[in-house]
Amino acid sequence: MASLRDLYGKQGNGKDSHNFGVDYVVHYKVPPEERDEAEAGFVQLIKSLTKVGLAAEVRNGDPGSLLVFVKMASTELLGQQVYRGRLHDWLQGVRTSGPSSDITKALEDEPVMEAER
Repeated sequence: MASLRDLYGKQGNGKDSHNFGVDYVVHYKVPPEERDEAEAGFVQLIKSLTKVGLAAEVRNGDPGSLLVFVKMASTELLGQQVYRGRLHDWLQGVRTSGPSSDITKALEDEPVMEAER
């Protein structure tokens, strides 16, 4: 299976266009008076992200908040999801041609675009 860098193809002008490998940032606010509920919600958030194949890294944010950096945990899962999306688009008439039946070849021929993440 191709690496994430191979899946993305060429990077624009090379000036931090790769977002340091992070797909999303969640700004999780923790109100002091609702700390127990916020902690339970945070645990649920991390479990949900992990369950769907995403990896999360947590850092301190502003006072009373956390930053959750989210990215795909597996390049294979990303490739399968992109392939499935392209196949679905072709079946619905959005794409004019279907993807190759070989996932690796399909991703080499047409690298993953940022919008497909």
